[in-house]
Amino acid sequence: MAELSTEVYLSVFAKVLDMAGLSCNLSEASIPDWRCRCVHVPDFVLGWSCVGAALGAMLGLVAQRHLRTTVLAAPRTVFLCAMAAAALFGVLAGRYGLTLDAIPATVLALFGSALSVIDVAEQRIPKRLVSQCSATLVGVCVALAAATGEWPLALRALAAGVGLGGAYLLLALASRGGLGAGDVRLGIAVGVAAGWYGWSHLLAGTLMAWTAAALVQVLLKASCHDSLRSTAIPMAPFFILGQIVAIVTL
Repeated sequence: MAELSTEVYLSVFAKVLDMAGLSCNLSEASIPDWRCRCVHVPDFVLGWSCVGAALGAMLGLVAQRHLRTTVLAAPRTVFLCAMAAAALFGVLAGRYGLTLDAIPATVLALFGSALSVIDVAEQRIPKRLVSQCSATLVGVCVALAAATGEWPLALRALAAGVGLGGAYLLLALASRGGLGAGDVRLGIAVGVAAGWYGWSHLLAGTLMAWTAAALVQVLLKASCHDSLRSTAIPMAPFFILGQIVAIVTL
């Protein structure tokens, strides 16, 4: 009778949440509690986007210090980082809601916004900032594993970071400058974030990033402007967006 009452309670509670526009997988025993998506409403997406804008603006101030040229003024850097972070935070909120499982992708989105802005502006990825991104992601994955007991996920994330970083290092050596040291370091961070979600996310995100970069390169070469034909492609935006798309869609 107690078990029946619990099931009835969960069913009624889930129905009330659905009527209120919320979403929660309380009745699915196969899904761990820490993965349960208990908030999935437009107000939360909007609120989380505002949080992303605020954090992105703060990191934009940090990014401005890493710029070596004056190609971007401080207000523009802050604005671009804030808008990029707001958009990515909103997408992740719509996909995962309020759940611990969204944290690695959120950290990648936050740092990735600043790294992408810098890479587009100066064709380089600052060593210190990307190292902080990797260290934060490793710390987050370890903390999540300690809190949830999902140590295999943390080990997979670390293995994915080492694997993708190593693959990019070999590619950089083979291409003789086609891929920079910053791209290799960013590969480690992207690998850690993607590895938390699964090997399929890592593979899909990597393929999407390189496919999109190749298409843009083809379009630039087909352009009538000679200056665009010789322009190097900043890979940070492709690495970040490709991985976020994979994490959200798979």
